[in-house]
Amino acid sequence: MLGVPLQDIFILSLGTTEDVTKLSSRLADGGLAQWLRPATSVLLRAQTRGSFHAAEHLVGPDHVVRVDAPAPANLFQLDRLDARRIRGLAEARPRHECPRVLPFTAQVAAPFTPVPVNKEATWPTATPTT
Repeated sequence: MLGVPLQDIFILSLGTTEDVTKLSSRLADGGLAQWLRPATSVLLRAQTRGSFHAAEHLVGPDHVVRVDAPAPANLFQLDRLDARRIRGLAEARPRHECPRVLPFTAQVAAPFTPVPVNKEATWPTATPTT
């Protein structure tokens, strides 16, 4: 993969927060009405977990670190944020995660070199194939 052996790849996955929710037991036999509210968060969490486990499968579980602070459901919502509460979570989480994240900080990336842009170039047009 990318010309690098899988055993040399380490992945750091940074989340924002993960709502800790308890889903109603009614969902097991529920229909559209029961699933209307929790469906979005369940699907988003499933996508996150699926991607994480796919990465674990590719490079091994000891080569993948996921940092995602658990938070009570609906504590942080778009356009409604209590800065004191999120700051407390932001200050407490690094103490817990530092040993797992520290190995990712040891490598220094090569300096970024931008690719020269030819301002006169145009995008090629598609030509029909026969």
